[in-house]
Amino acid sequence: MALTETTRSQLLAAEPPAWDIATRRTIIREMLVHEDKLTNERIQSLYTLQGFLFAAFGLLVKDAKFPLAVPIQILSCMIAAVGFTAARFYYQELQFNTAAITSLLDEWNELRKLFPDTSYPAIIGHVANVKPGGPSWLTRRTIPFLIMAVWVIAAGVALWQ
Repeated sequence: MALTETTRSQLLAAEPPAWDIATRRTIIREMLVHEDKLTNERIQSLYTLQGFLFAAFGLLVKDAKFPLAVPIQILSCMIAAVGFTAARFYYQELQFNTAAITSLLDEWNELRKLFPDTSYPAIIGHVANVKPGGPSWLTRRTIPFLIMAVWVIAAGVALWQ
């Protein structure tokens, strides 16, 4: 489904396509590098934001005695809510990256199937015929959920009486 029917028919037609396979492979490779950079930037932004929020939470409750005073409970729960929500938003953005990378890799694999006699350099870390979206335990899939779980626990501790 990565290639449109028009593109597929053009590739399989007797006349040469509007672009050659090497050019298409180069474009796909560049797009994969771009998506990988976006993924890295989003994960780094997630870590930075969460680091600031965890530091604020820690400074707020480090000298407090349990049960926490109501104003500290409210502030710590607000910080936890912001941290949880931000992790959820970043998870969604990282899912967009996963979808884009999966689509590009599908097209890469489909070109390989259409032209099996043509050899190309491999994409580092890519294994053909892996389930859609890649392995389940990718950083971009697990870290936001771990952060959300930590914020739920932190809010629970702040409200603990």
